[in-house]
Amino acid sequence: MTRSIDDVIDRMQSIADSLRRDDGVGVFNFVYLRTTQAIRDRLGTGYFDDDGFIEHFDIVFADFYFAAIDADAAGRRPEAAWRPLFTRRADRRLHAVQFAVAGMNAHINHDLAVAVVRTCATEHTHPLAGSIPADYFRVTDIIEKIESAVRRSLLDDLERELGEHFEPLIHLISSWSINQARQSAWIKANVLWKLRNTPLYAELVATSASTTAMTSRHLLTPLLPTGHRTADASACPRPLRSARRDRGVRRTAPAASGLRGPDGEPRLVCPAVRDHVRFRPAHPPPAHHPRGTPGRSGSR
Repeated sequence: MTRSIDDVIDRMQSIADSLRRDDGVGVFNFVYLRTTQAIRDRLGTGYFDDDGFIEHFDIVFADFYFAAIDADAAGRRPEAAWRPLFTRRADRRLHAVQFAVAGMNAHINHDLAVAVVRTCATEHTHPLAGSIPADYFRVTDIIEKIESAVRRSLLDDLERELGEHFEPLIHLISSWSINQARQSAWIKANVLWKLRNTPLYAELVATSASTTAMTSRHLLTPLLPTGHRTADASACPRPLRSARRDRGVRRTAPAASGLRGPDGEPRLVCPAVRDHVRFRPAHPPPAHHPRGTPGRSGSR
């Protein structure tokens, strides 16, 4: 049972260890693991106003992804929003960046709003209470920086590799924005909160799953030239294994490959996409972050 953010990270690492080398789910798992580590490393530093809520939310949110993993492993169909990624996970006509974005699309455009509602319900609060909105968008800032580095690194090298064949892929991937997806999810979460005790709640959640799946199918359109092999995915998360974090002590993951860039900074390079992915070290969180409105009130 997932009880802490460290348990979430351990589970993601376990998933990474079990993946085949041609598994596109591994690309998303790499990005998700990296993001969760970044959130974990900011707990206890003053970056968030309410560490307890953020950790609880992270656990609830991750459980949607784990449910998709477990369903697939048991031979059942994952939630509709996740099916395109799991169906196309071994398609060699797709590039790694398409798997990464499709996974984020499923998790953010569908799971995120429901996770906000469930977390608020169990915490006996509501989405607009106290520091919840401010902390939500602080998480957005973290994810956006990591996703931007992933996308930029993958696409920069891909352009050099594919030349004139690159344009359709960049057009496809650029049609999806993590900032807009999280903004939309926040609005959806507030709507779902208002509808949580009505029949419309289940209808809206089901519609969200199907429309999210439609977007993922679009993002997973095969665009690589015939015979082109996309990068293997399964090895991506392995170098990011890190010890559990003592609260109040920030840890950083070691450079995945030991490589360093021209500026001497370590590059977190996924071994399976070594020629494509170069993660630039994220800037540390500011010593003082603007606070949201104090305190969380009860449910309304």
